Amino acid sequence: MNDLAARAGGPPLDEAEVHRVVAARDREIDNPYNKDAQVTAIRGARRYRGDKLVRVATPHRLLDPKAGPSSRSG
Repeated sequence: MNDLAARAGGPPLDEAEVHRVVAARDREIDNPYNKDAQVTAIRGARRYRGDKLVRVATPHRLLDPKAGPSSRSG
């Protein structure tokens, strides 16, 4: 994480702060009455059948192990 920040010329990241922000975002995904405009837009797009089937991924928590990278290669 900090290697990428250093390559980009940015300051080092505080791992605890990054975890706090990601956990807060995950709570917004679980809350149907959230105020996050991006999450609201994703949910709105998923209500439209065409976007739901083709364009918009199902919202998921970033810290959910099931939402991680696939174990299969190829």
